[in-house]
Amino acid sequence: LFDGKHAQHAFRPLDEVYNEHVKQIQSEMDQLKHRHLELISLFQDVEKNVQIVKQAKEERVRELRNAIELMITRLDSQLKSKLVTLMGQRSELFQEIELLEALLQGVQTELDTVSRAEIINRYPEILALFAEVHRKPTTTFATTPVPADFIRCVSCLDSSYVRFSASALRLCFLLHTIVSNRCVCVKQITVR
Repeated sequence: LFDGKHAQHAFRPLDEVYNEHVKQIQSEMDQLKHRHLELISLFQDVEKNVQIVKQAKEERVRELRNAIELMITRLDSQLKSKLVTLMGQRSELFQEIELLEALLQGVQTELDTVSRAEIINRYPEILALFAEVHRKPTTTFATTPVPADFIRCVSCLDSSYVRFSASALRLCFLLHTIVSNRCVCVKQITVR
């Protein structure tokens, strides 16, 4: 038994077998530790990439918000201009309506309260008042409708991919302003 052989079996000391196995296990563990470090490094790379992607998305969101705010500002400016025109038309019509109502009420009051002789006497004056009103035909009050279309800056937008930069937005706004001032309408959106 101590010569290391027994019926065609080779025997080795237990310490030697143990040390050999431990050495093999250590070698495998070293490889796994190296793999572990590589995986940690790859994981960190992915985490960095996640942060970069999130930051890029946030940057695009900021750019889109800025672009939308710029467009809203432009729409508000257009609305203000349109409302100024409409309020002017409304005010002129309202004044004329009030004057006409006052005239009609005054004449009706005279018809109801003044004597027949006084009506006959004032007849030319009343007709002159009516003629004065008729001199200004209602067609002069025919207001030009203000279109409900709002020009929008679309040249910065590509339907498949949206990318804004501050300079592109400024350029888009400038081009849009130039186009608007020349009354050339490239694209419109109708508000209902």
